[in-house]
Amino acid sequence: MGTINVNYWAVATGSVLSLVIGAIWYGPLFGKKWAEILGADMDDPETRKKMQKSAGPLYFVQFIMTLFQVLVLAHLIADTKLAGGLERSLWIWAAFVIPTLAGAVM
Repeated sequence: MGTINVNYWAVATGSVLSLVIGAIWYGPLFGKKWAEILGADMDDPETRKKMQKSAGPLYFVQFIMTLFQVLVLAHLIADTKLAGGLERSLWIWAAFVIPTLAGAVM
């Protein structure tokens, strides 16, 4: 069995950048429209405080899922010969389908 070389700094950087881009996307770029679609009144201090309070755990879960997603992607890029079709399919499902669905639900 061969060795897979993964740049873990690149994995960590990619995960952090994903959260930064998401914060910009749902913040200054489209935050007001997103809140409008959700039916949230961001001018109401109580609503804003409630959303901010619940955001911390969601950001943590999203970061862990993104870290897993980027790590699996790095392994799939580095390992093109060692994983079989079923194993590769299961990793793709676990790392890309589940986090995408969970992110949409959150």
